[in-house]
Amino acid sequence: MNIFSKIVLSSVLIVGMTGCVSTRGLVSLESPVKQMSAQQSNSKTAVIKIVEDKRVFEDKPKQANIPSLKGGLKKATAADKAKAIARKRNGYGKAMGDIFLRDETVVSVFEKRIESALLHSGYTVVPAAQAQKPDLVLTVKVDKFWSWMQPGFSYVTLNTEIETEIYDANNSAKPPIRTYTKISKPTAMATGSRWIVTMNEALNDYESRLVDQLK
Repeated sequence: MNIFSKIVLSSVLIVGMTGCVSTRGLVSLESPVKQMSAQQSNSKTAVIKIVEDKRVFEDKPKQANIPSLKGGLKKATAADKAKAIARKRNGYGKAMGDIFLRDETVVSVFEKRIESALLHSGYTVVPAAQAQKPDLVLTVKVDKFWSWMQPGFSYVTLNTEIETEIYDANNSAKPPIRTYTKISKPTAMATGSRWIVTMNEALNDYESRLVDQLK
C-alpha cells in the first residue's frame, strides 16, 4: 500500500470513528448493584454528608484530559458543568462537541458509587438526619471525572480518568482517602456505546479500589 492509499484509508477511518463530532451527545451510565452482606444488620454506619464536584474547567486547554465545554465557559451554566463528562474530537485531535450525562449529574453518579462501596465494605449508609453517632461522616471531593479521545492512524483510544478525596469528619486528623483510576481502551470506532463502556469500566474499577481502601 502506497503512502497516498494509507492517507485515504486513514481519512475514511477518521470519518467513521468520529461520527457527528460537532453535536452534543447524551449518555446514561450504569448504576451499581446494591448488595447487603449477611452481617450488615449489625454493621457500622456511615453518612455521606456531601459530595462536591471540584473539577476545574478551562477554555481551550492544552491537554485533552482537562475538562472543557463547546462554546466556552462564558456561555456555560452551572447545570452544564454538573453534567459534562467528555469532549469529542475530530481525527486531528481538535475539540468539537461535548458529552453530557442524560439524567444525572457527576455528583449523583458518585453518591451512588460511594454508597455502593460502603455497602460492600460492611457499612450501612444512613441519612444524616437519621444517624446517631455514625462511624463515618464523609465529605467527598470529585477532583477528576473526565473522558477524552486520542486519535491514531488506524484506531482511537478512549480514556476515562477519575480521582476523589474522601474526608471523615469523625477523624479530622486522619489523611483523606485518595482514590485514582484511569482506563484506556483502543477501538476502531468511537461510537456512543464505546464511550459508555469505557466510562462504566472506569467507575467499576474506581469502586473496587475504594472498597479495598475502606476495608
